[in-house]
Amino acid sequence: MCCAACVFIGPTHIILALFRVLLLHDFGNSSSWQQILSPRLDENKIKADCEQLYVVLKNCDAPDQGARDGESIKTLYRLVFLLSYRHGSKLMAITTTTASYLCHHPMLPVILVEILRDSKNIKVCAYVLDILSKLVLKNAIVGETERKAIRRVFHEPHHFRTLLQALRNMDTRYQVLVDVTDSTDEETTQAHDMQVRFLKIINCLYSRKGQSQISLITEFNVEFIGRHFVKHAMSNMEISRCMLPLIKTFCRNKKNCELICDQAFVLAFVTLVPAVKRYPAGISILRFLSRSPEAMAELCQSEAVHHFVVQTAIHHAEKSTHRKYLMSTMYRLAKSSYGMQLLKNTSLWLSLLEFFMKSDRLEELRQRMSFTRAYTILHRGVTNKFVMATPLLIDFDLPGDIQAYICDRANHHSSDDSDNDEEEEEDELRNARSRTVSAENEDDDNDDSDNDNDEEGEEDERMETKEEDDKDNEMQTENHHDVNDEKNFQQFFAEFNDFHENNQQGCELFKSKIHRHALIDRLALPDLLPHLENDNDGYLTADINHYSTDQLYSKIVSMKNNLATFQPVVIYDLDELITQNQHQDVNIPNIEDIHMNYLNAECDMMSTEVLHFESRFECGNLRKVEQIGEYEYNLFISPDANMACGLQWFYFQVSGMRALATYAFNIVNLQKCNSQFSYGLQPVMFSVLSYALNSRGWRKCGSELMYYGNEYICSESNKQYRTLRFCITFEYNGDVCYFAYHYPYTYTRLMHVALASFTLPNDNVYVRVEELTKSVGGFNTVPLITITARNTEKTQFEERKLVFLTSRVHPGESNASWIIEGAMRFLLTDEETAQCARENYIFKIIPILNPEGVIYGNTRCGLTGNDLNRCWKKPHPRLHPEIYNAKRLVQYAKEYLQNEIFAFVDIHGHSRKKYFFLYGCNARQSWDESDAILSDTLDAFNALPKAMSAVNPNMKLSYCRNTVERKRETTCRVVMWREFAIHRSHTLECSFCSGENKKKITTGMLREIGEGLIRALANLTTSSE
Repeated sequence: MCCAACVFIGPTHIILALFRVLLLHDFGNSSSWQQILSPRLDENKIKADCEQLYVVLKNCDAPDQGARDGESIKTLYRLVFLLSYRHGSKLMAITTTTASYLCHHPMLPVILVEILRDSKNIKVCAYVLDILSKLVLKNAIVGETERKAIRRVFHEPHHFRTLLQALRNMDTRYQVLVDVTDSTDEETTQAHDMQVRFLKIINCLYSRKGQSQISLITEFNVEFIGRHFVKHAMSNMEISRCMLPLIKTFCRNKKNCELICDQAFVLAFVTLVPAVKRYPAGISILRFLSRSPEAMAELCQSEAVHHFVVQTAIHHAEKSTHRKYLMSTMYRLAKSSYGMQLLKNTSLWLSLLEFFMKSDRLEELRQRMSFTRAYTILHRGVTNKFVMATPLLIDFDLPGDIQAYICDRANHHSSDDSDNDEEEEEDELRNARSRTVSAENEDDDNDDSDNDNDEEGEEDERMETKEEDDKDNEMQTENHHDVNDEKNFQQFFAEFNDFHENNQQGCELFKSKIHRHALIDRLALPDLLPHLENDNDGYLTADINHYSTDQLYSKIVSMKNNLATFQPVVIYDLDELITQNQHQDVNIPNIEDIHMNYLNAECDMMSTEVLHFESRFECGNLRKVEQIGEYEYNLFISPDANMACGLQWFYFQVSGMRALATYAFNIVNLQKCNSQFSYGLQPVMFSVLSYALNSRGWRKCGSELMYYGNEYICSESNKQYRTLRFCITFEYNGDVCYFAYHYPYTYTRLMHVALASFTLPNDNVYVRVEELTKSVGGFNTVPLITITARNTEKTQFEERKLVFLTSRVHPGESNASWIIEGAMRFLLTDEETAQCARENYIFKIIPILNPEGVIYGNTRCGLTGNDLNRCWKKPHPRLHPEIYNAKRLVQYAKEYLQNEIFAFVDIHGHSRKKYFFLYGCNARQSWDESDAILSDTLDAFNALPKAMSAVNPNMKLSYCRNTVERKRETTCRVVMWREFAIHRSHTLECSFCSGENKKKITTGMLREIGEGLIRALANLTTSSE
């Protein structure tokens, strides 16, 4: 009987099948005969049959398990039969009802797995696998609704552990069967086939949603999977092939990568994947393994892995994402000493070069990123050039105690994220999970990134070490404030004491002398001219980043073989000019003279064989220029003053060009490992003749843009620098042009143009401009602007809420200044929304928090070498007077005024993302669990992002975050929230690249964002009323 029951039931064996059914039913019960022969089903009987699984599981634990196996086989076979009716059959309803009951039952699917785990009878296990296969794997019998239901049952994390235990027990039992001498080939094959089937079931359950289960995987199970994979890699490839998706799920956890990856696993992996041609799964596994330092150490030791990655990229990576993942893995492999050694090997280097040359066609941006990464890796295989990241030797005439502090810090190399692509990839994964449907259609701008971590100016700064904190605290004064100090801050709220004076305070500030070092004591020509809006810069297009691989091929091959065709010539050296004390011989052109030369056709005589460069003006940053070809130049920029990092901002003058000749500029010592320059961002250019003839100001420029790692290595950190390469064709002979990272906004423009242009449009506007403090060293004014409505009986000052706006704490983020200027301009208009904002709020605005950093062309820090946005927790009154007094201003308002602080918005630029978005503080998303008691039940942190996205389409609500991370505890946003309980404490992050619909950022768009901020605040007041 039992042997007959084990025969496969074919659709044509109707009589034999009926006979078997009769055997499995009660012969003496006429109702059973009628049930079999009738197309109608008995749901109660079916449920009873399914419930017999509990008995089968109990039999597995019974002392006389072998004697009860026949009964278990009979029960399981009945279920197999009930699930075997095909579509179109009159009895299909029986299968549907059985499948539905089993799939939706909260325990029966798990019981099946437990039977598989505990039973030692091969036939019992075979029938269980048959039932699970019909319920889980896609087929024509069980519908998708039922399969989703059973997947939900198994998505409980502890059930995943049960499945792995069953797999492990099956392998142990059947290995004994395989090892015995009298076992047949048929039995061995059956044992392997059952494991393959069970692995397919597990993969179907967890291939897409296995995140919550990973945390409960025991180390023993992980190590078992690794050993199991290695054991079957060559003996039974089908088992190992089915294990690849499971290993992929395991490796999402870094700790699992450490446990599973050893040299035996690596060898089995690179052997098996090509043999079974499961390259997509193999690529993903490599990607996850490369994120674990321990696993990466194992991968780096294998030459086979290096060649496997490159050959897979060349021949088997059809999707752009696969190529990107492979090059990210190769990028990490090439950072090891062994990887660098292999790259010096011609074979591997030439294979990688072959992959790079496959990009010789115009592709989408995201497709070309893998080839850019390949070009970066190729530069690690050539002769490297080491460059010291030292600041310019400029005596800023700082007080002795501050200068001593700077010298003491000189030996501490500041942390940066120039080579930290691992955290960027983590951010990419988090962004991918949280991205909305509309955002999913955008270009993926975070290559191995992305870094969502890039908040408050994007650098992923490490927490200050204890030694550095001790050095700062040596100068730290006691944190108490006397009565005179309180009176000093009372003056900044004079509107509460003087209601009717038509305030004209601040006019003297407009005329004050800007303190600059003699080296840069001048303005660039564009900063002397009225700013012209240019709102027609167009949209991002893929051809901006299209480059000629033939030219790049020639360059990299020449580097590899040391075949220089042009001897580099230094044509501009700022260090030498400083040494020679040449501060006065600076050629800042006059627009009238240039215009006259053009009209007199004298511009042709101004063209030279070698371009002339200059950067000795406010905000300028260009240190050295080498001519490396007839029309090609390598440019080096300076780090932040008194620092060895911050290499991003550039601003320089070029003259002596020839019209219609295409010049290539390579800025070769940038630090960030990724940039929006790879995704459509362009430098900005100002042409003096274009301004004079066509009234055209700053505009985006450049073609063949490429951002890649080059042959230059930082001698202090041993990290690879990045090159921004772009080509430009000048329109006029003898023109004078300026290039910058973004639209420049100088401190002089703020003080002598923007603030001086403030006029009172009517008697309802109250404006006051005053000096909050002097910058570090006592050199320049940190202005504070107060804007509100005049005091009336209807709207008293005491009834209005306070709003603080700050920007430019990071001097290289010039877009923040354009935004805050837009906000101030709008507040002074007669528009009804502006009037509403003035009547409900008192705005306290600090437009530039870091004047010295802005003046000297820094990217991130001030003159003391500190990132001022990491000083808010304990600002020093001497080292960080700008932050110290800004924080004291808020503290005074909180402690001595009764007015509510409605919002604090700190405005920043973001170099790795598009759009505009806000970061806030949600106690429920804080690293500190004790913050949960501060939970904001009204979700005030979401109010401003929603309001801004409603008034400006360039605001990206899906990019907004409200996490409070430990490493952000010293930033403005978190300090204002934590210390002063400002629920709407935000960082407004602003892209340098593009907004909605890939429209390029312009100064007009930036000002509209500032206007949108004020409109949103006004709307919040209206909605609350």
